[in-house]
Amino acid sequence: MIVMANTSSTQVQRFFIGSNASRVIKDAPCNLMLIPQKSKFNGLKKIVFSTDLSDENLIASNEVVLLAKMFKSEIIFLNVDNKNLVHDDSDLDRVTKRIKQFVSYPKMKGFVCTDLNIADGITFFLKNQKADCLAMVTHHRKFLQAMANPSITKRVSYQADVPMLVIHLEL
Repeated sequence: MIVMANTSSTQVQRFFIGSNASRVIKDAPCNLMLIPQKSKFNGLKKIVFSTDLSDENLIASNEVVLLAKMFKSEIIFLNVDNKNLVHDDSDLDRVTKRIKQFVSYPKMKGFVCTDLNIADGITFFLKNQKADCLAMVTHHRKFLQAMANPSITKRVSYQADVPMLVIHLEL
């Protein structure tokens, strides 16, 4: 695992020169822990794992379980739905059942929230839940893939105020 500081930069700087953190997110051969410059470590009581509920994403969440066990943390599985903007309890039951097919950990729960922009939905949820860490899965992308499908993980890293565990998967 790579552990590195994530210093803030302006949108203009990121556009013209990028950021070291975004390059590491894109190119790292292993998992990455980004620590925002202003964050204060008070333990990891609550870890939010943002998930699209795909098989590979939920399998990768076992990396988060390892971290949660070390700190006896709660894991909150967050699914931001940007297509169906109305949900009820049956959606949450469906998500929880899906998560439990892949993950066995006693201190976990699921949430479904809606936002047209997934990155904004994650950032809003983190602030309201007072999370201690965010975990996300990212894929190594080739140039054309990155142009067609920009990294949500990278966008969230620009806004996150909490440490961020980036789990790498191959496409």
